Amino acid sequence: MNSRKPKWSKWNLIDDAEVWKVVALSLDIDPDKLDHDSTDWMAGGSYVNHEGEEFGDRLDVIRANYNKIDDTPNVISFNGIAYFHINIPKFAKWAVSVNLEIPDELKQRAPSLDEISREKENQLFNKDNSTYPLELDLAVQAWQTVSRTQGKGKPKARIKAWLDENTDLSSEAKKRISIVANWDKAGGATRTY
Repeated sequence: MNSRKPKWSKWNLIDDAEVWKVVALSLDIDPDKLDHDSTDWMAGGSYVNHEGEEFGDRLDVIRANYNKIDDTPNVISFNGIAYFHINIPKFAKWAVSVNLEIPDELKQRAPSLDEISREKENQLFNKDNSTYPLELDLAVQAWQTVSRTQGKGKPKARIKAWLDENTDLSSEAKKRISIVANWDKAGGATRTY
């Protein structure tokens, strides 16, 4: 049995950690059990070199792909990228997408595509923001709901029906939103002469 195996019951409750800790987790090593000595911190955090080539290679790979993995880090360090924070679920998602071998416990942290979409939507339309665009948010919601289902009638009319059922907006607001969310701009009745 691996005596340095991470305590996953702890790490599954932590969303962000320093890159070197995530490298350790990705190799199924508890970050608290890495090999180091008392002079490492003074040497600029180079203690990660005590873990060998595989650890160094994994750190290099993450360093080269850091912005693809987590484009919104919450901590950036002057001690180098090994001390930058990285989101563990985002790392797990990236690792799975590039077929990087990681422990099953870490793979389970990878968010599903639906969770990622919801997270992006929540970032895009933050209702607490003073510039929150209600009509644009409703246009996106209407488009997402109506475009996923087959229905009778043209998209614009189906969007308007969704708005009638789900909002108490004015008819002018509903008209604006149904125009914006309509993906079938060539719709309408055939003109007769």
